[in-house]
Amino acid sequence: MKILVCNVGSTSLKYQLFSMPEGLVMAKGGAERVGTPRSEFYRTDPIRGEKIAESKPMPSHLEAIGFMLEALCPAVIPDHASIDCVAFKVVHARGISGVQYLTDDVLAAMEAFNSVAPAHNPPYLAAIRLFRKVMPSTPLIGAFETAFHQTMPPEAYLYSIPMELSRQYDIRRYGVHGA
Repeated sequence: MKILVCNVGSTSLKYQLFSMPEGLVMAKGGAERVGTPRSEFYRTDPIRGEKIAESKPMPSHLEAIGFMLEALCPAVIPDHASIDCVAFKVVHARGISGVQYLTDDVLAAMEAFNSVAPAHNPPYLAAIRLFRKVMPSTPLIGAFETAFHQTMPPEAYLYSIPMELSRQYDIRRYGVHGA
């Protein structure tokens, strides 16, 4: 089974392609400074282990993902159909946590929290939608950062504000991204 794991940052994209159940890393790379004139795409040569970097125009994450898929096919895998699953470390969604299939409902919940995670949710949503177009039959999975703190007791995750406000606006400590 081939699992592509993507980490979409506000101006970056990192990826690793795993062969499971062996846990073998087949390919890895990424893009830095996406959206700037100095954007760079890099990948690790699977045979020599050397980092190969080149300046490429990437006005958005869509171009970075395109370069990533080009680097994988056919150099590492024959085609996109060889990827069995694409996994993402996603940040935040209204009322959703844990590991989830990235369905329309989950994406809508992520969009509902764009204002809470403006540097992360919009790029992730764009990336996920691109993968849906390019690989429509491949499962897309999201592991939400908020899952890490779901077992906190109420006295640790509640703020000292009226309970009605906490419930109405989903205000609580989530423990995401340094918060």
